[in-house]
Amino acid sequence: MDDFVKMRNAKGMQQKLPRRVNLLVHRTVAFFLLLRYVRLYVRLFPDNAWNVTLVLYLEGNELPSEILVKVDLENVGQIYIGTEPIINGSVTMTSINVDENAVSRWWPNGLGRQALYYLKVKAGGSSKDVRVGFRTIELVQNTIAGVTGLTFFFRVNGWPIYAKGSNLIPLDVLPERVTREKIRSLMLAAKDANMNMLRVWGGGIYEQDELYDAADELGILIWQDLMFACALYPTNKEFLDTVSEEVRQNIRRLQHHPSIALWAGNNENEEAIASFWWPEMAFNLKRYKDDYRTLYVHSIKPIVEELDPWRSYLVSSPTNGIESERNNYISSPGNTLYGDVHFYNNIMDSWKPDNFPTARFVSEFGFQSFPSLRTWKQATDDPNDLIFPLSELANHRQHHNVVDKISLHALAPTSPLLTVQSYVTDWTVLVIPGNSNIERKIFAKFIGPKKSLSAQEQFRVFCYLSQIHQAMSVKTAVEKFRRDRSQLKKQSGEGNNMGALYWQLNDIWQAPTWASTEYDGTWKMLHNYAKNFFEPLLITAHQEKTFWPVKNRISVWMISDLETAMPVNVTLALYNFDSFSPVKTLSMQKDLCSDCSMEAVTIRVEDLFTGQCSPSTCFLVVSMWNTNYDLLSDNWLLLEPPKKITTMVESNVRIKSVQGANKTTDGRYAFDVEVQGDVPAPFTWLEAGDIAGHFSDNGFFLFESNKVVQFITTRSDVTASQLAEKISIIQYSRAVDLFKPTSNN
Repeated sequence: MDDFVKMRNAKGMQQKLPRRVNLLVHRTVAFFLLLRYVRLYVRLFPDNAWNVTLVLYLEGNELPSEILVKVDLENVGQIYIGTEPIINGSVTMTSINVDENAVSRWWPNGLGRQALYYLKVKAGGSSKDVRVGFRTIELVQNTIAGVTGLTFFFRVNGWPIYAKGSNLIPLDVLPERVTREKIRSLMLAAKDANMNMLRVWGGGIYEQDELYDAADELGILIWQDLMFACALYPTNKEFLDTVSEEVRQNIRRLQHHPSIALWAGNNENEEAIASFWWPEMAFNLKRYKDDYRTLYVHSIKPIVEELDPWRSYLVSSPTNGIESERNNYISSPGNTLYGDVHFYNNIMDSWKPDNFPTARFVSEFGFQSFPSLRTWKQATDDPNDLIFPLSELANHRQHHNVVDKISLHALAPTSPLLTVQSYVTDWTVLVIPGNSNIERKIFAKFIGPKKSLSAQEQFRVFCYLSQIHQAMSVKTAVEKFRRDRSQLKKQSGEGNNMGALYWQLNDIWQAPTWASTEYDGTWKMLHNYAKNFFEPLLITAHQEKTFWPVKNRISVWMISDLETAMPVNVTLALYNFDSFSPVKTLSMQKDLCSDCSMEAVTIRVEDLFTGQCSPSTCFLVVSMWNTNYDLLSDNWLLLEPPKKITTMVESNVRIKSVQGANKTTDGRYAFDVEVQGDVPAPFTWLEAGDIAGHFSDNGFFLFESNKVVQFITTRSDVTASQLAEKISIIQYSRAVDLFKPTSNN
């Protein structure tokens, strides 16, 4: 024992152990028993009773044929005591009813509180505490009257849930560096951004217990992939045996969590086979399809159904769900009429909503950006690495080459950023170095970093512009998906979207990635925007512009995740970039439906932009108020990319005051930060130096002279004056070169 402790404390040993290891020591006795796992199912019976079925996994020597089981439920008391037989030498089970009124229900974030209760289970002399949440959950895939396709949404406690969230990758390339504090901070960031679901991606790892505990406490549903992704796997007996043990252990470990919503067999492997990701597959396609079914259908699926029969199992993601099952589990993933969709397009204009799919559920989509300068400095102390044009280091840390299949007739590869890799009939596969693609996207919307700045300052602005582009792209997509909630196109059958999970929530290192939070937890602009576009009440505006039929109009939509309808007031206000006074205002009263999306008003662009305003000189602000004129939601719309705005001027944004801190209900500290400007200022970005925390709104459009945001931190030692000294501002109008009329404009 002493030798083991010395070995465990050795530096080399600490580096090689990826997870915490507990060593159980017991004396040599005639009888030893350990309650290893408690598996439980919670169901609501028609007689208003919750049924809790407990399956206990025992370990020991010379286990008896039966054992005394006691169960206590927090706030209720002892709910069971009795002797149960031991089955197959190591398992016993019992079933208990709990009156529905004796406990409160567990709800996802934003829809109610997360009521959790400790079950103390004792078998013989060994006991285990398990937290339980009383809730029902189902994945609904039903036919839709009059159209082709099936629904795809989650129903919790009988209520349809619009899934709002992101995808989770491993928190660190070395799991042993992940602390409870880092897990908690990341999950709080998801909750703060109004998320109610995270997809644990199948290309990562089964996460630590603390992450699932936090999900239970914060109301974050977990779409749990099993750990298979983007590859073809063997199906020899030795491999299948290890898979079986791995899946069994993790389902036993995790399935009691009320946050677990779904098991999915793999990430993108059905799509890989159906879409011929690897050309050599064509020579042995039957073998690959058979192996796929052997692993995910014939091996894993029965294990999931045995150990967790009351949760849904999708064989893959993306998948057509039931429709894929009807096609022997390999169909055509990406069909917008069924299941979930993964969507990536690196060529399109991602600020135009019509370029995104009208799908039932979008479980992956995203765009890259650079992390902040502060985060880059964690990876290098050489200032010449952090310059624009980009350095060798910045390009080396980009590990994603953009590959897009595009019609040669639609886009000829004339740009030096695009290189032809291969040619097949009238289609071309173009490979674009990842940073070149980000740069191309930036210069499509912005003139670029101000040329009078130093190379280091231009790099900081480049990072900032990349985050604007990412945030605006995902904002455009999510608002479109949420508008699609109550829309159903009768001709195509598309619509009824019920989920948007963007790629990705977190970062594994300091580099250009799709993440909305940086490696140290700093919020990117996207995460701040997510807080707004995932609000339960949302107003959005978008431009519908087509050449045939000729259409150029603004459509304003209201979206509600709430279960009650309400009367609201809607305001449209046009502003010029040189004044906080609106040029034109329209107001109307509307009845906002419950749990729905609905169009508030549609107006032709030429009717709205008249007189002093044009799409290149003004911007639109839309607001939704209750009948007491309390603001419920506001949003804004640019009809031209920022580089084409002709009237933008410097705003002189500054911090007027910092007050606080006030302790929040969850133990953090909040400062009130008042921001002031002289004229409207888009994409106003605040940073707090080395003080860890986030602003309640950031990257915002300052369209009033004063705005108060909160800075929220876990640090109790920070004063208002210290925070005021640390805050810096990136002003768009000072960071970039603005529009200058030329003969070519």
